[in-house]
Amino acid sequence: MSEQQPDPLTLQLDAASHGVFLVGDGVEGILSLRAAGDMRQPTTRAQLIERLGLPGRVVSTRQIHSRVVVAADQVRGGEVEADGVATDAPGDVLLVTVADCLPIYFAAANGAMALVHSGWRGTGIALEALELLHSRYDAEAASITAVIGPGIGACCYHVDEERAELFRTRFGAKSVRREAGRAHLDLRQVNEQLLRAAGVAAVRSIELCTSCTPQLWSSRRDGGGPACALMAAAIRRLPQ
Repeated sequence: MSEQQPDPLTLQLDAASHGVFLVGDGVEGILSLRAAGDMRQPTTRAQLIERLGLPGRVVSTRQIHSRVVVAADQVRGGEVEADGVATDAPGDVLLVTVADCLPIYFAAANGAMALVHSGWRGTGIALEALELLHSRYDAEAASITAVIGPGIGACCYHVDEERAELFRTRFGAKSVRREAGRAHLDLRQVNEQLLRAAGVAAVRSIELCTSCTPQLWSSRRDGGGPACALMAAAIRRLPQ
């Protein structure tokens, strides 16, 4: 039997500043594009949030490449160290910044939602988000839709043998590919596998590699440091 593949989503890369897509159950996902500027800059980020007309309270944390996910009501002014946020309040706008790491969006049928920043160090944070959605908001995995956003693809993410072996041990042989004698990590495949094994009802994917796509920021393509970032946001739109 062949493996079930995630339903793909598209992101309009000709947009001036951002793309919008439906995660599920009324939750809207947003991802800024390179043209909107560096979302690590508070002024630039605030300008985009205002331009988008996002209502309610923007909830973000100080990201540390961890597997920590917190409830929105624990966050005050971005002072909490975490890489994911969950809520069931319709007025909350969840926000993370990403470059080559994956943004992963979650929408539960009962109104809860979550958003995480998942890089190689934080791989597995998707499971922490599911656990918090269940324990805090009573959302079962079978009621949740997850969307994996753009991030560095296996095509471009070559790593040393030590990191490759770490992923093989933790996540299986398919987490690493070999191309031209080099090891490449497949973070998207790992997260799809984790989400499906956890019983998530639907896993969808925006299959764009940030390093291959000039409309998106990439720390690897653009010089190696955490110089610039995209803004990923999730909001549950209220009926008009």
